[in-house]
Amino acid sequence: MCVSAPTCFASRTGTIYTVAFGYNADIFRIDFGRHGAYHRFLGDVELIGTRDGHTEVLSAKTVWELLYFGERSHPPVDTTPVGDDRPLIIGHQA
Repeated sequence: MCVSAPTCFASRTGTIYTVAFGYNADIFRIDFGRHGAYHRFLGDVELIGTRDGHTEVLSAKTVWELLYFGERSHPPVDTTPVGDDRPLIIGHQA
């Protein structure tokens, strides 16, 4: 499993949230060439909320989606087959 770097943000109520996800397996992916990509995959998510010295941690299995329609300046960085012989498509956007 590949784990993302945690993303942190603060709410208007002062709660600090940290979100991290772990990649487990692809469900679907398609490369639109220079005009974007779609990637759906399985993984784990962890949400940590901290406020006034109290911390709550939630974790679950999840489905993640990355849908990108913008122009890409170059083709995908890594086009080597992954597992089921489909090319990895979003190396430079991940």
